[in-house]
Amino acid sequence: MNLGANGMNQTFKTGIDPKAPYYYITASLDLTGCTNGTYYFNQENNLGYANDPNFNKFIVVNENVVISEVTVYTNPAVVLNEAVGECSFTIGGAANHSISPVVVPWAAPAGSAPGVPPAFSGEALTVEELNAGSVNYFGHEGGHFPYFFNGVSDDPSSEYRFLAITIDSDYDFSGLNEKLVARSKRRARARGLRSLPSGPVVVEEGRVTVVLKVYPKEQ
Repeated sequence: MNLGANGMNQTFKTGIDPKAPYYYITASLDLTGCTNGTYYFNQENNLGYANDPNFNKFIVVNENVVISEVTVYTNPAVVLNEAVGECSFTIGGAANHSISPVVVPWAAPAGSAPGVPPAFSGEALTVEELNAGSVNYFGHEGGHFPYFFNGVSDDPSSEYRFLAITIDSDYDFSGLNEKLVARSKRRARARGLRSLPSGPVVVEEGRVTVVLKVYPKEQ
């Protein structure tokens, strides 16, 4: 049998250089000093967007890609304020980059089983799960709920495409001077700035990094 390079056993080539079927999106935020609220990942990897009304370098993941894997890790590890008890971190899609919380979770604790439609894979992480590192096999389009939400005929979730993290703790805000917080927010709006969430410090230190493995739907 002739197995030489006679054209019969050569790999087919189109003449076009192949592209990788997937790519990675990596973003991180230093959450040191952050309180309850939502913070938006961006190409600068910091919270400077709050001081720039024209900032437009947010991480956008829309319906043109399929999110395959979501890896989350911390370095340095996230350390909570000693006064904080329960605290959850939800990483995923938000509707905008100013006041919207994460509505569609993309990350999940390691080993979380995928949901059966209309449920889906993705849920909040504890600080221990955040620091332990997690990989969630998401496997759905970005930008919206993977399936119609709560059985409605029209999917209302087409805007949840901004990668963000929402911190939700049981910190007691009752001792906070609400008038001072409101005044700070009014001043920020008057200066055309996006105000960061205000309140007692929940995260003493820690940086969170998110890596999304995505497949473009069109090459």
